[in-house]
Order: sequence, then C-alpha cells, then structure tokens
Amino acid sequence: MGNKLGKDFNFISLIGFTLPTMIMMIFMSLYTMVDGMFVSQFVNTTALSALNIVFPMMSVLLAVGIMLSTGSSAVIAKELGEGKIKDARKHFSFITLVGVLFGVVFTTVGLIFIEPLVWVMGANEATFSYGCDYLRVAFPNNSYGSGIFLSAKKI
Repeated sequence: MGNKLGKDFNFISLIGFTLPTMIMMIFMSLYTMVDGMFVSQFVNTTALSALNIVFPMMSVLLAVGIMLSTGSSAVIAKELGEGKIKDARKHFSFITLVGVLFGVVFTTVGLIFIEPLVWVMGANEATFSYGCDYLRVAFPNNSYGSGIFLSAKKI
C-alpha cells in the first residue's frame, strides 16, 4: 500500500479524503432535523425552542469528540505506519482515557450546574424546564462517548 498523499493530488482525491467527513456531517444534520420534528410533533413547539437553546452544549461535546478522535487517529496511524505498535497502543489508551475523563467531568459539572447553565444559554420561564429535562438526559448519554473512536480498529 503506497502513500496516497504522495501521489498526484487533484479534485477527485480531495473528494476521496473528505467524503467520509461530509457523509458524517449530513447524517448528524439529519439526526438533528428528525429530532426536532419528533419533539415539535409529539411534545410542543416550546420544547423545540428549549431544545434549540440548549443544543449548543451537545455541539461542544461533539466538537471535543471529533477533535480527540481525528487528532489522535493521525498520530496513531503515523506510529502504526512507522511500525511503533507499542507507542500506538499507548497513545490509543491515553486518548481513550482522556475522552472518558472529559465525559465524566463534563457530565458531572453539567448536571451540578444545569439550572444556571440553562438560564445562561438563554432560556425563559416557558423553556427552562424543557431545557433542564433535555440536558439531564443528554449529558449522561452523550458525554461518556465524547473521546471514544467511532471507527477504531484493534491495534
């Protein structure tokens, strides 16, 4: 297997490298839209407003997870390519631990300070309880996976 980046770099090769990320972003956007449709249809529009007010917290979690996974996968792939299996395993274990610790800390702090956080995010009396309810469920479900690789192979 040769170095794909060392070959002729053109529009097709750019699409080949960026297509997985674009597909992930499309599915994440679809997930957000479908989630909004269900909340507005089966709860009410005030709940949808609350969800949109507090959703940036989930975006922060997603951003940290993507940052940890893409940055570390580049380092790990480089080490695997150089035959440094032990170093790659060590870095994989470390970044997984960092991701889990970040999730635990983020969830704990988020749940402790959930009410002031929802007010700071812009909630009013009508959206406050919906925002708190959403984050009480979303923090534990989304935080613990923030640094875990979505497509990690056994090293």
